[in-house]
Amino acid sequence: MAKKRYVMVNELKPEHVEDYKRLHKTCLETQFKGQPQAMRDSGAIETLVYIYKNFSIVYIETELELDEVFERLGKTHSNQIWQDEANPWFAVPTTFDGAQEAQYLEKIFDSTQMINGEFNEF
Repeated sequence: MAKKRYVMVNELKPEHVEDYKRLHKTCLETQFKGQPQAMRDSGAIETLVYIYKNFSIVYIETELELDEVFERLGKTHSNQIWQDEANPWFAVPTTFDGAQEAQYLEKIFDSTQMINGEFNEF
């Protein structure tokens, strides 16, 4: 099965950027320590999170559809407590539990694929 790569950008309320960064950087030391494994168990092979100003940039690599990853993730206790903590920090209500369709960036260029004479959206 081919790997798919998704990138999402979500706006954070400016007053919660530091909270969001702290939650991610210290998750293994807190009640949220199960979240990285919950992501992996839900089908996310790789998950990276970056911050630019008050925007969260999330990269997920998976063999599944992104909505399926989030649906599986939404059934985990780790994600439920994570969502309870972090969701109020988003400027636009955002869930990562399958309750809403995932919104991700459209890929328009991939040098490796194009050099090989192909292009796909992931």
